[in-house]
Amino acid sequence: MNRRDFIRAGATAGAVFSTGVAMAAAEKPQKGKSQVDREARDQLISLASHCIEQAKRCQSHCIDLLSVGDDEMAECLRSVSEMLPACDMLLTHASLNSDFLNDTGKLCAKVCSACEKVCREHAKSHGICKKCADSCKDLVAGLNSAGIA
Repeated sequence: MNRRDFIRAGATAGAVFSTGVAMAAAEKPQKGKSQVDREARDQLISLASHCIEQAKRCQSHCIDLLSVGDDEMAECLRSVSEMLPACDMLLTHASLNSDFLNDTGKLCAKVCSACEKVCREHAKSHGICKKCADSCKDLVAGLNSAGIA
């Protein structure tokens, strides 16, 4: 890639980003529609952070086992890899008191419930899977308590 191509690619990326930001602003729901009180948001931030921590440990554990041929962990790895970005988005939206928090919370509850189900299958033989499943369950309970899920 030469300098001219690099500049052209940067300009294109900037234009795409600007368009995305403008579209998101146009589709943004009315202010206050999805607001959750501060105490509930703080609880969600704590639960999502814990879930992310446990998921990263579970993900690493699955990768280690898959690398030595234990392919029964493939579904667990897929599930936890889908759950991580959902929890990260929830953490961000709860931290920002985003208008999208309710929508994100509903999605996160579905993804965490699915992850919990898969991790529970390995919970007896893999402690980290149990911890991941428990953190997913706790986050879903927190979302329900906040009136989101």
